[in-house]
Amino acid sequence: MYQQFHPRNLAFRHSLEAIRDSFQPIRYYFIVVWLNNFHHSFTFLGRPSQVK
Repeated sequence: MYQQFHPRNLAFRHSLEAIRDSFQPIRYYFIVVWLNNFHHSFTFLGRPSQVK
């Protein structure tokens, strides 16, 4: 039983790692976009005081 399911389990784990590795750049892209929005919101909040 175990030897029968072991290769499939190993392939499943490798596919999960491949999916995780392929999603990693997308995660970094979303973090960069979120940080950019965070920074823009801070500059937007600080803008009226700079205009005055």
